[in-house]
Amino acid sequence: MVTNAICDHIVHQKISFPALIEERNNNKENLLNKWGFPGVIGAVDGTHIAILKPNAEEHNFVNRKGYHSINCQIIAILKPNAEEHNFVNRKGYHSINCQIICDYKLKITNIFANYGGSSHDSFIWRNSQMNDYLRTLYQANERCWLVGNSAYPLLPYLMTPYRNPINDAEERYNQAHISARNVVERCIGLLKMRFRCLLKERTARYAPHFVCKLVKVCAALHNMCIDASIDEELPHVENEELAGHDIVPQQIRNPHEQGVQMRKIS
Repeated sequence: MVTNAICDHIVHQKISFPALIEERNNNKENLLNKWGFPGVIGAVDGTHIAILKPNAEEHNFVNRKGYHSINCQIIAILKPNAEEHNFVNRKGYHSINCQIICDYKLKITNIFANYGGSSHDSFIWRNSQMNDYLRTLYQANERCWLVGNSAYPLLPYLMTPYRNPINDAEERYNQAHISARNVVERCIGLLKMRFRCLLKERTARYAPHFVCKLVKVCAALHNMCIDASIDEELPHVENEELAGHDIVPQQIRNPHEQGVQMRKIS
């Protein structure tokens, strides 16, 4: 009941992507000053939330690592009767794959939890509202972007690293990119340290659609902690999702032409 109440009445107040150009420009300035990467308004990454084997269509929840999880981009709600095989991730366990976007303060500005652990980060991105929103900003000639790892497609509004840098300029770009992108890895690590029910070792013992609500509530409370300046020691967290980034979907191997040009001038 408490989780449902917070999800219904507080989450949308505490998790919001910068809607005003002034807010986005503030994010750009802070990320540029901190890490020397221009135009960045946030970083995106996916993280798996381990769940028990669902009663229905179990294979959709098993991720590539062998446990049941939800792959969160961090936003919405799975259908209660989603097929089980959709939750099996690449490590072989059931999960929900959550997509998280955060700003320079480690505040979560968007969370998308619509898909099981079998879904690749790039697929989740393509089907997210943020992809559509940032495309709209780009088409309106606003030059801002997120940074994401090599699991994501290179787009005019989503900068990814060079997979095989061939000169000093590309090496420098990758170093700045790593520094800027690190905010989302730190954000996810801090979120899971604050709310240990999200750790793989804890394995959420609820129906997948309720776990999606639980993740969003934890994200909202995480933002409230940041607003209240509640300090916690940042943990050293290995990003377990990185191990699967050698699995590159075809659409990522063929990057967006305008994204290639944007990456050269960023």
